[in-house]
Amino acid sequence: MIITFISLMLLHRTDKPLNNHDNICELKIDGIRLILSTVGGRINLYSRHNTQCNAQFPELLDIELPPDTILDGEICVTDINKVNLAWLIFQK
Repeated sequence: MIITFISLMLLHRTDKPLNNHDNICELKIDGIRLILSTVGGRINLYSRHNTQCNAQFPELLDIELPPDTILDGEICVTDINKVNLAWLIFQK
């Protein structure tokens, strides 16, 4: 099986505010965009630029998910006293 990068949805600019009941808005929490994939039989983590991030988040490599799962989300710090945010962001 060939595993390819799946492009994610990015923000785009608009000139006027949303004024439509079909649109859903949510609270913006800053974090690190991450794609988690179980395609190929193991968990892999990628940034929005297709950089593998397995070493930065080893605690996510052992979770149980169904085969061929792809999650696109944001890793957020909820307690700044429990993490060194500068270390987390600048790990290569």
